[in-house]
Amino acid sequence: MIVDTTTFLLGFGAIFSGLAFHQAILPHEIDFRLKSLSLGYLASFLSLFYLLIRLSIPSPLLLTSLTFLLVNFTLTLSILTHRLFFHRLHNFPGPFLAKVTKWYSVYLSVKNYQHYKEVEKLHQRYGDFVRTGPREISIRKVEALLEIYGAKSGCWKATNYGMNSDDPKGSLHLSRGKTLHTHRRKAWDRAFSISALSSYSSSVSSLTSLLISQLRSQNGAAVDATAWSNYFSFDIMGIIGFGKSWGMLETGEYHDAIKKLHESMFILAVLWQTPWVIRGLDMIPGAARAMKGFRGWCKEQMEEKQKALKDEKFDGKPRNVMEWLLTDEFTMSLPTEAINDDSRLVIIAGSDTISAALAHAIYLMIKNPGVYMKLQRLLDKEFPGGDADFDYTLLSDVPFLDGIINETLRLKPSVPGGLTRITPKEGITIDGTHIPGDVIVSVPIHSIHRDPRYFSQPLEFIPERWTSESPELVKDKRAFVPFSMGSQVCVAKGLAMMELRMALARIALAFDLEFEDGETGRRIEEEVRDTFTLTMPRMGVRFLPRD
Repeated sequence: MIVDTTTFLLGFGAIFSGLAFHQAILPHEIDFRLKSLSLGYLASFLSLFYLLIRLSIPSPLLLTSLTFLLVNFTLTLSILTHRLFFHRLHNFPGPFLAKVTKWYSVYLSVKNYQHYKEVEKLHQRYGDFVRTGPREISIRKVEALLEIYGAKSGCWKATNYGMNSDDPKGSLHLSRGKTLHTHRRKAWDRAFSISALSSYSSSVSSLTSLLISQLRSQNGAAVDATAWSNYFSFDIMGIIGFGKSWGMLETGEYHDAIKKLHESMFILAVLWQTPWVIRGLDMIPGAARAMKGFRGWCKEQMEEKQKALKDEKFDGKPRNVMEWLLTDEFTMSLPTEAINDDSRLVIIAGSDTISAALAHAIYLMIKNPGVYMKLQRLLDKEFPGGDADFDYTLLSDVPFLDGIINETLRLKPSVPGGLTRITPKEGITIDGTHIPGDVIVSVPIHSIHRDPRYFSQPLEFIPERWTSESPELVKDKRAFVPFSMGSQVCVAKGLAMMELRMALARIALAFDLEFEDGETGRRIEEEVRDTFTLTMPRMGVRFLPRD
């Protein structure tokens, strides 16, 4: 009888606990409480087990296990029922599995590492508003851009960015609190101001010359254009970010730390969909070794820079990004972890995105030889002495070059997925559709850049749409957001454009381009990987000297 009563009470308590726990966590973000929840779960299990032993209840371990199995079943059933029938997003269309679990997004990510294309397929099937997660909506509408990402938007960064809004221990990119982000952004704005960019131009120019020299030394032999794009962009950020080159253009090889970065980006591609798992990796010895290795290297670079500033006679005039940050009073008031993470941001944001854009521009110009020959004619007219006659200040007279860059960024945005935001409590309304509050929303950049409502012939590479030749091909300029917008607009946009203009112009002046034997470009489309930024596969290209 005692056992029957105990069993009844435990069963009732398990069902009640499962339902109560679900109601308790509904209003809260629990993404980063995996450790405390796991420890609490374990403590509860052991406490019940100990209590049953003290009460001399038969089979205490079995009974405890069954009780918690019932708790888990009740909790799971409650969550599924809520998400399918009572959730504030239950009326929005989307795949069944997406409505009940975020692991569906993980599946889409690992399916072929092209998550942005999978999201595009969902929009083609379900329309402009698609439920892509239990509390997530992807919105393929130009009106959503200003409402979600605009400077006056009430939306803010979602939990994917890795920390609570009041936690200042991550990089600027990961800062979710608006006030904190505003204060931290000031030093970055100064580091990439017009005057700062002017001081960086000589470094960009010298490394571009080294790139051209190294490509010329190949004498037309096939090289991996993706790799050389990486060497170029990462070496530039070494100089501009830290005041030293990583030496990849000179050696023609990847730095070990950059190898670790690329390995870790594949992990991020999956875990970006489930931010609570990222925190959980820290609890597992040996997990995410590449990610931790790259972070450790970034920390070493930061400490080395701090030491140099103390040891050398600093004249108060910052000459690279880290000097701007390390001499900023507010930045230096932040925890050491935040400053270390900023060093990682400098390297990733200033390199991966630009290298992908440069490699894609080369790919698209080879696929569209008429475009490349037109660029060469215009540059030859501006610089009759060829590459030796190059002057960056005169590129403003060749708007077609910017047209190529913009068209590349439209078709191949370096960050193709939707940047996630959380709606304010009152919700938002987009083109007559109300999105409830406390919902994760995003606009898929790759999809909106290819939407025929906003661009004529959206799948065609037509640089003239960005010049005075064919402006009618851009139906709505608001739909072009390769650098994001509002308070979150890419702070290094000016530097990115400088690098791309200089590299592409000098490549066009110096070389004719063609794929290596057997290369068709098909691999670029099929094997490019969505790792938050785009990770390009090998691209065999011959850079044939024109002189």
